[in-house]
Amino acid sequence: MGEIGVTLDTHTEFLAGSQVLSIVRHIEELGFESVWLTDTMGREPFVLASALLSATGRIRVGTGIASMYGRDALAARQTRQTLSELFPGRFLMGLGVSAPFANEGRKAHLMSPAGKVSSFLDDMRSFQILSAEPETMAPVYVAAHGPKLQGLALEKADGILTWVMPAEHIELTRTRIGNDLDVSCQVPFMLDADADQARRCAREYLAVWLQLPWYCRSWRAAGFSDADLSGGGSDAFIDAVVAWGDAGTIADRVARYFDAGASRVILEPLRKTREGEARDVFHQADVTADWPALDVLAERLLG
Repeated sequence: MGEIGVTLDTHTEFLAGSQVLSIVRHIEELGFESVWLTDTMGREPFVLASALLSATGRIRVGTGIASMYGRDALAARQTRQTLSELFPGRFLMGLGVSAPFANEGRKAHLMSPAGKVSSFLDDMRSFQILSAEPETMAPVYVAAHGPKLQGLALEKADGILTWVMPAEHIELTRTRIGNDLDVSCQVPFMLDADADQARRCAREYLAVWLQLPWYCRSWRAAGFSDADLSGGGSDAFIDAVVAWGDAGTIADRVARYFDAGASRVILEPLRKTREGEARDVFHQADVTADWPALDVLAERLLG
């Protein structure tokens, strides 16, 4: 198989920093290749990346993604160069425009996604930083589901990041961009063989994304109909974008993504919340992170 990472999603915002460090150290011990940080209204992802890199010895840390509306291109270039110098080969810079609801709190002046990505990446390249340039610069990944953004990534970046896309979308991506770029795909999973419970949890998790037209466009391009994307999503749609079942079933799903052309699968462990547990920042009352599931899956995937 290819490289396998783990998403540190918005549920970690409810944990103390020391708990987050402990989780990442354990993920490293299990043998996962990388952890990926999100960027909402919680911890600053590049600062957290620096802390996690300092607290570990091998695992790579990426931003999946840091919003281009959260910092300017110079700051992003400084971050990339600094972390590349201090942690050679271990930082992965994922950037994107994020979603409008995630940028509302930033009071950002929004541009077209393609315009923002293109100008931001051009500006990053244009700056000359005074500090010593590292031997190897961290790769830049762009969140890109559609042909326009994927074309920009092919021209100006080192890789593509996708979020909750089926394996069919990875195949479509490879037909667009060929094999020159890394394609890393985030895949939520539930270690739960109860179909009804797993699908209910998945629909709760996907409720936000199903409201976003550009996600729906990419799902349609991968072969799903309007009927599949209505009413919380058909069983076929849910099963295609959220892996659930026992460890063997989930391992097979991971293998399917690699067969489709993924360079890296970034797993997000989820489960149904228990009574008294906090909601996450998107108010998904019935979904939380399932860190112990990584132990079970690591045994199967990483052996």
